[in-house]
Amino acid sequence: MEEIRHLEVEKRRKLEELFQKRQAELQQQINSLESELSKRQAEIEELKRALEKLEFKNVDLAVVKFFLEKTLQFNYQAELKEWQTAVNKLKTGIETLSREVQDLSEKAKKIYEKKEVYDKNIIFYFEGLIDADGSELTIKCPKCQTEFKWDMRNVGLFQNILSCQNENEFRNIYRLVGDSHPVSCPHCSNTIQVRIERLKFEGR
Repeated sequence: MEEIRHLEVEKRRKLEELFQKRQAELQQQINSLESELSKRQAEIEELKRALEKLEFKNVDLAVVKFFLEKTLQFNYQAELKEWQTAVNKLKTGIETLSREVQDLSEKAKKIYEKKEVYDKNIIFYFEGLIDADGSELTIKCPKCQTEFKWDMRNVGLFQNILSCQNENEFRNIYRLVGDSHPVSCPHCSNTIQVRIERLKFEGR
């Protein structure tokens, strides 16, 4: 159970690190785009001031100024709109990423809390190793941390496991494994519910 809890905590930590890194990258892009926007707006104002200083000596010059101003206004407004759209998309991306990470964090938290309510005296052997003679399993008491051998010949189901001669026979019986079996710790008398989820077959 401690390993499961550790994995969930580590998963949550990595998600938060990924979110912070991605958020920093997006914020940097936003700052760059906003800086470029300000620069372009300043260029527009400078061009407007330059046009206003032109002295009209004939109709041709006025016509030139008119078309220049309209052309500049159209081009820069279109570009500014494109930049602003990009900024808005990035901001939306950050908000979406924030919600996704928050959802993942909440799910991880619920899984973590769910694991916490499990009976701490239940041991899940995902890779339970049978020793050389195939009759004992090493158990570590969660209460006093004492390791001891459990003779599986006391459990009827495991008598079939012990008689396996090859991997195929073992796998067929493995599907029946899953019941919990009470085992008393010889050191502190703590009752441990041992559940074998998956055993590793070692040919004899």
